[in-house]
Amino acid sequence: MRRHLRRALDDGARFVVLDLAAVRLIDSTALGMMVWLHKELLDRDGRVYVAAARPVVRNVLQLTSADRLIRLSEDIDAAEADISA
Repeated sequence: MRRHLRRALDDGARFVVLDLAAVRLIDSTALGMMVWLHKELLDRDGRVYVAAARPVVRNVLQLTSADRLIRLSEDIDAAEADISA
């Protein structure tokens, strides 16, 4: 995953939307990757969006305060609308 994200960053990406609709659980490795991505995008005036997270995943993001770094969106369309605004 990180390799694909690194490639997107190398290609100039400023905004990344992670579709977590199918994710049932999230661990520290995934959280670390999201924080790393946030830091990379922060230098580009960009942002990480998490779309369609299930309640258990959303709770983990909130309990770890990752939701302060990463924008939570109801779905991909909402994330893309926020980027366009």
